[in-house]
Amino acid sequence: MASLPNVYITVNRQGLGYVVSTDDGICGLGLTGVAVVDKLELNKAYAVYTMSDVGDLGITKDGSNSAAYRQIKAFYDIAGEGQKLWFCVSAAGTELDTMYDHTDDSSFIKIIHNASGGEVSAYAAVWTPAPAYVPTILDGVDAVVYGAMNNAQIAATYLQGIIAPAVFVVPGLGYTGVASSLAALNSKSLPQVAGLLAAIDEDGNPAIGTVLGKIARDPVQRKISRVKSGALPLTVGFMTDGTDVSTIEGEVATAFGKGWIVFRKFPTLRGIYFAGDPTSTLETDDLKFICNNRVINKAIRIVYKTYVEEVDDEVIINADGTLDAGVIAYLQGKINNAVNTNMKGEISSFKSSIAAAQNVITQGGTDIDLTIVPVGYNSNINITLGFKNPAL
Repeated sequence: MASLPNVYITVNRQGLGYVVSTDDGICGLGLTGVAVVDKLELNKAYAVYTMSDVGDLGITKDGSNSAAYRQIKAFYDIAGEGQKLWFCVSAAGTELDTMYDHTDDSSFIKIIHNASGGEVSAYAAVWTPAPAYVPTILDGVDAVVYGAMNNAQIAATYLQGIIAPAVFVVPGLGYTGVASSLAALNSKSLPQVAGLLAAIDEDGNPAIGTVLGKIARDPVQRKISRVKSGALPLTVGFMTDGTDVSTIEGEVATAFGKGWIVFRKFPTLRGIYFAGDPTSTLETDDLKFICNNRVINKAIRIVYKTYVEEVDDEVIINADGTLDAGVIAYLQGKINNAVNTNMKGEISSFKSSIAAAQNVITQGGTDIDLTIVPVGYNSNINITLGFKNPAL
């Protein structure tokens, strides 16, 4: 049937090249404990949003999984109710380095990654050793800590390769209290792994839930140590040997100087703060902070989502085999818009570059260079203060 003559308009909803924004604060937490009949299974991933969800799984403050409860509670004390958290409980006594071995079928990393579809952007675990366990001290902490850190970096490299990049935090268990004996993490090459010596109580329980809570709550470019964000919900901060950080300022400074994450106090501020968010790599490494890892990891996910549809697509080329100017403009515009839209305020600037001279036919593809200018940080503020005589 013929329609009346008119002007018909269809709105194009794909012209701006938007991509689905990544959820950058989803964390994966590994714990040890015991199963709860008809509620909690070991080596199974669970997604929760509130402490009520946690209680429904049989994890309670005073129950047999009280240690797991404490870590999840520390997470929600900062992240807030409604934030998604993946966690997995392994059998008590499962060693820390095994938990961070993503090739092991019982590893919380493997279990959570598979269950979450790769949406997790930060992983960390807390291990409760068996009662008869005797630590082997190496460079100031239990030797399993360094084994876990090495395994974590292997996992990070693997996950980045399958476009599920994440940063890892490993607790410094078995800390002897002598900071000078610690390994210098800032001389290693584990850029996606951070070592944590901060603890939430005098028993030395690592502040894993606290770190993940900050990561979950804050935008990717924000350091967990940002003072303007306010003090942590703690009245006292400890090292993982149970020592109050306010009584050992020198030891705290030494540990931090070696690249470990620690708690600190400021002379004129109430409360406890993180002293920084270093990862275990050289000072010259672009990924020496957790926040820098989170920025680049978010960019990786956006770039992949933006360009995956272009794989094996036909492109117009010039007579000499080089890319047509229109194709270059399209590819650059698509990624520029995606990154600038989804990372506004999280980076200073973004630039894409496609060399016009490259021969697409002979090289079998297109090379695209992408660069990010990150935000800067006022880690040190240097002030000169003195008197001045106005007559001079």
